Amino acid sequence: MSLSDSVLVLIDCQNTYTRGVMELEGVQPALEEAAALLDRARPAGIPVIHIQHDDGPGSLYDIEGESGAIVDRVAPRDGEPVVV
Repeated sequence: MSLSDSVLVLIDCQNTYTRGVMELEGVQPALEEAAALLDRARPAGIPVIHIQHDDGPGSLYDIEGESGAIVDRVAPRDGEPVVV
């Protein structure tokens, strides 16, 4: 199997895990690794799929708000699909 047969799936790379009550230990290094993977996958034409958790308006996972948004440095672009 080669990388051309691969798909990169990023799951719940959301702001809520970077600060406050939901902040995860080790989240920054994990996001850096995710960004590095994206930097290799995108130019290689490897499809990227983003998974985003939505718990509704006003929640820590409100995808319309800042906390539920995908972290900027790994955010979807160029028509990459987002599965909610």
